[in-house]
Amino acid sequence: MSNFIEQARESILGDWGNFDSIIRKELFNKQGTVPHAKYKSIRSALRRKVETESEKQHNLLKIFVDQEFSLKDVNRHLYFVLFDFCIESLMFIRESRALSKFGDMVPTEGFLAKMTEILQREKTVRGKHGAYVYWMAVLHYLNNNHAESFRLFPLADSFPPEQFVLDRYMIGSRTVIPNIDHVLNKSPLIEFSEELNFEKREPLGSEELILLTCADEIYFERLGDIYLESFSNLTKNVRLHIHIMRKSDKPLNLDKLKNWEGLKVDVTYSDATPYHEKSWFTVARWLLLPALLKTYEMPVLVTDFDVSFDPEGFSNYVDVSKDYDIALNINKFPSNYMPWNTINANQVFVNNTELGALFSSALREVSLRWYDVRRGDQWWIDQNILYACYRDLMRSCHSMKVMNNFKYPTIKRIVKEKKEYLESDGKK
Repeated sequence: MSNFIEQARESILGDWGNFDSIIRKELFNKQGTVPHAKYKSIRSALRRKVETESEKQHNLLKIFVDQEFSLKDVNRHLYFVLFDFCIESLMFIRESRALSKFGDMVPTEGFLAKMTEILQREKTVRGKHGAYVYWMAVLHYLNNNHAESFRLFPLADSFPPEQFVLDRYMIGSRTVIPNIDHVLNKSPLIEFSEELNFEKREPLGSEELILLTCADEIYFERLGDIYLESFSNLTKNVRLHIHIMRKSDKPLNLDKLKNWEGLKVDVTYSDATPYHEKSWFTVARWLLLPALLKTYEMPVLVTDFDVSFDPEGFSNYVDVSKDYDIALNINKFPSNYMPWNTINANQVFVNNTELGALFSSALREVSLRWYDVRRGDQWWIDQNILYACYRDLMRSCHSMKVMNNFKYPTIKRIVKEKKEYLESDGKK
């Protein structure tokens, strides 16, 4: 792999023909498509090689936009590999310029205009298709033309998916929200009771915070001990609330909790049917929030189930966050991220304040009207909802106090066990 990466790096900066042949040989399978995991690893390695040298990074983009390429010249998958890689490189340059690493050396706006021209030529050659619409939406978004980008993102999904990495990205684009007022004017698409069905409940004490996490039965079985062990190491007086999405009629098996006697753990449940898709329990967190704030009358910290805690960082976080209405994982350069990954949803703090309650209510009401089983896979819908509510409420609620979680490291991801779960398709 390292030999290939080195060859490709040199070729991409000089000889497109050579790069084309190297990529084709290494990257494409017999069906002429690109395996997603392999593509990601190669793109990441290429970017790491190039991004350390600003001049070569600049040359990479210059070579790409100066060429009169269309899909009649190169393999269509290769074309979008290159286009995707250049977008990634362009984002890196914008971040570097923001950090004053090399000032205004790179005229990124000019590159955006040129890449738009390249896509327009692609439309002339092949007409509109999913990849074309998606990348046009991306370029509009990077140009801060958000209204047009929000119009285009969902349209990309109306075309057959391009067979490599774009189908994965298009999953995020299909649930982009132009504005929450538009959604709130719709009728709910799903039912989810505001009442909490407690399977297990401990007496209330003097807790400072409620931890909320959601999982289905299999996720709870596979990752529960990791989460509970990490929770048991916290020194702050907090309570854990686990909500389990049931996929079957079998009674909940909470035997795992017997190994953690003494912990303040409450358990509620709801029926996942007919929402068997994995993204459903990510949205369920937003549906539960208002009820938890009302029931416990204290701040709630929502986390993914595949995380563990840093005890010292967590204690500091609890002390600092109480002065804010909400706290989110807001990426440092939001203009470089698409709506579905501008704000990471694995850690969301909502305080028991008037504006915290308003934010939690918006998350619930938008979720009820935006989660649509007819769309199929809706991975990243929770982050699209989170971003849209934050974006639109900040425009109207100027007094809302918002903290960026990244300033106070608190949790880390569990990778291996989650990967095994996803690959099993949620089955034992």
